[in-house]
Amino acid sequence: MSKASIYLGILICALSLFSCGLRAEEEGNGGVKKYGVTYDIAEDREVVKVGGVYGPEGLDRYMKRKFDSMIQKLTELGEKIDKIESRTQEMQSTVQQLVRKVNDAH
Repeated sequence: MSKASIYLGILICALSLFSCGLRAEEEGNGGVKKYGVTYDIAEDREVVKVGGVYGPEGLDRYMKRKFDSMIQKLTELGEKIDKIESRTQEMQSTVQQLVRKVNDAH
């Protein structure tokens, strides 16, 4: 898997997260209620206690978690694609051997 495809995947992920955020703002979902306070944050964003005060986790930590998850998924997809490519090559060599056998039989 090339670096360009990884960067492309990250860019697509970032754009989709951005568009999801815009859709959530348009819907006016009222936010997420945690610890008795309603926060205008994504549902999967954590509320942490810092200095005795609860608040949404930093955007950097949230995005890192999102990107780590996306990179893991992209890596898994890359591994699946590699397996498919190797199986395809095996099948191509088998087909070529069969074609040679058929040609030699004639």
